[in-house]
Amino acid sequence: MRIEVRLFAFETDIPQPLRMVFDRSPSLADVLSNLPIPDGMETVVLVNGRNTAPETLLSEGDRIAVFPPMTGG
Repeated sequence: MRIEVRLFAFETDIPQPLRMVFDRSPSLADVLSNLPIPDGMETVVLVNGRNTAPETLLSEGDRIAVFPPMTGG
């Protein structure tokens, strides 16, 4: 199963988009645990443009966008 991940506004050398392959249907938490995001860093995560719970199982072709917290106005 292939999942596409895009990391926005992170300082990383990972090519974008990152395509991850899993043997089974992963949860969003499974995918996030495999990303180079510092432990404890808060993030905004969208799956196919929508907020999704970490325990949600993902489907083939899902697109995940990860952002650091943003402020401003």
